[in-house]
Amino acid sequence: MKAAALARFDEAAAAEATLVRALRREPGNFITWALLGDVSTRQLRFASAARYYGRAHELNPRNVALALLARDPRAATG
Repeated sequence: MKAAALARFDEAAAAEATLVRALRREPGNFITWALLGDVSTRQLRFASAARYYGRAHELNPRNVALALLARDPRAATG
């Protein structure tokens, strides 16, 4: 929730740092990886976003949306 609030107020670096700290506690949480992909996408860092979404998809292989975002993170921009 903290990362979402930071991202909402254009604090992408702080949001990303918050999510990285969360990964230290729960490295297998696919949602955190997906949120990192979202933050990277908003910053137009598509290569990083693809890696984050890819890791999220590895952790949750049945999620079709994550598979799409891992292949093409630009799809998240609508």
